Amino acid sequence: NPPFSMDYSSTVPEEQTILQDYDLATYGGKQRTSLRSMVMFVERYCQLLKPGGRMFTVVDDGIVGGKKAGFVRDYIRENFIIRTIISLHGDAFQRSGARAKTTILGLIKRDTGDTSQPDAFVYESRYVGLDDVVPRTRASVAEKARQEAALEMQQILDAYADYSAGKKG
Repeated sequence: NPPFSMDYSSTVPEEQTILQDYDLATYGGKQRTSLRSMVMFVERYCQLLKPGGRMFTVVDDGIVGGKKAGFVRDYIRENFIIRTIISLHGDAFQRSGARAKTTILGLIKRDTGDTSQPDAFVYESRYVGLDDVVPRTRASVAEKARQEAALEMQQILDAYADYSAGKKG
């Protein structure tokens, strides 16, 4: 997953040079004076994948639903088929000191001219990530968190298998 919080600004000469390499800086006909690194990673993934190539990435929820990231969602829909969206709990990365609501996206790079968007697998996780508790957590609380996360991970895998098999739900 990319670093979420780095910003690249056209007011910094070295960063302006980097921004010029990204279509997202002018995507949709609008010149942007800055881009967050997580947005730039989405374009970089697109550059690295061959048509039909698959990837999973963790993104800040701002990309999924934020008002300012509409152009990024448009870019994703134009360049990728969205196959998986798994929303994670806001504390999923608490051990690393991050309190960011995140989502796992499973994407397939589009072939040129392909505009289809089949149904996607969507799951809202409640426990995954909460099993990685801070060291001073009581043992019983830590064990319960691990059990809930393990159970939910199995539920996600089972639901994804059903989805892959064409089952609705």
